[in-house]
Amino acid sequence: MRSSLVVALFVALGLAARGPAAILADQDGPPVQGAAGCLQDFPSAAAPDPRATVMMCGLDNPRGLAFNGSALFVAEAGRGGLDFPVADRICFAGQAGGNRCFGANGAISRLWSGVQERVASGFPSHAAGAGQNAIGPNDIAFIPGPDPRFGPRQRDDAPDCAGGCAYVAIGLQQPPAVRDLEFNGVRVFADFAKLARMNAAGDWGYVADLGAYETANDPDQIFQDPPKIDSNPYALFAERGGHSVLVIDAGANALLRVGAAADRSAVEGQGMSTRAVFAPHPTSTDDAVPTSIATGPDGALYVGELTRFPVIAGISNVYRLTPGASPSVCLGGFTQIMDLAFDAAGNLYVLQLTGALIRVTPEAGADRDLCARYANGVRSVAASGFASPTSVAVGPDGALYVSNRGTAARVGQVIRIRQ
Repeated sequence: MRSSLVVALFVALGLAARGPAAILADQDGPPVQGAAGCLQDFPSAAAPDPRATVMMCGLDNPRGLAFNGSALFVAEAGRGGLDFPVADRICFAGQAGGNRCFGANGAISRLWSGVQERVASGFPSHAAGAGQNAIGPNDIAFIPGPDPRFGPRQRDDAPDCAGGCAYVAIGLQQPPAVRDLEFNGVRVFADFAKLARMNAAGDWGYVADLGAYETANDPDQIFQDPPKIDSNPYALFAERGGHSVLVIDAGANALLRVGAAADRSAVEGQGMSTRAVFAPHPTSTDDAVPTSIATGPDGALYVGELTRFPVIAGISNVYRLTPGASPSVCLGGFTQIMDLAFDAAGNLYVLQLTGALIRVTPEAGADRDLCARYANGVRSVAASGFASPTSVAVGPDGALYVSNRGTAARVGQVIRIRQ
């Protein structure tokens, strides 16, 4: 994401956080019970959607959703320096304008058996003055355990995956050089644009420096003259077998691969590679800005793009990726794609920042090209009325779950839509 992107989409000191024991353990039973006390106000308290339930509430800039068993997890980008008096805030001038202030309040929250709780905290966050448009934990992805490939802990700040683990993408949405800023001799922004790993006990640490990779490689420089260094790790996908994690860097306009058992070599920029690069949009003057990744019914990867600001309706595409091939446009005509998901029937769900969740039902004919089937299929509005939605997931109960109010502090929600 470059300077034209004004919607935000650092523990800078490397502190580890600990949550309840075995927070990644198998947690059976469909998550149909929402957190107690959440006001049922979607899309409004006066006229709530009868299919909708506010499952989680009071979240700080909620972003990526993921299920582990029946437990629902959400990455919270935090609220930046909102907790501090204005005079005491640690801030810098963001590339899109305005001050961005630091706070170690990014988090991972879980909903399980009707209980909402923060199970990991202390991740870096920077945000505008009221805590809005925060950048911090942007997504979470799970690799199940136990798996002997992960072996014992290799670094004090990189928990092992012996009992399963979760990966967390920490954004930046700035040139990585911002991380060199010092305040009282401390680089408080140093841990943005990194990949963190959390083990089954809730301990977490950094395992890959994606900002350093952008600085050294700048994957989209082939499309830029002069080059524009920018990093914002935004979306994650854990590859089958647990061998690696795919990271969408929305600032670098690239899909990166990081070894799932990464140790110090990945932090130093090794053990990482560029899987794909996304060209500037042909009908726009700005970057593609990929924001989402999902695997389709055909086993291929699908990536959604946000495109530019100010908004041009209908120019966002869904790309299809296969091994060894460049991204190809699968489906177009969307506006500001934030996330993608597929259900068991093969329906594609496209979440738009403008507030609508679009369902694409493919045309019948399993022997035909899947993208052609989607193009000839039926588009319908699965749900609407969202405010700055940022993520969609299909639950084990078949319902749709959406992060709502995803660019605001203390009022974020996760909405369940019954199908």
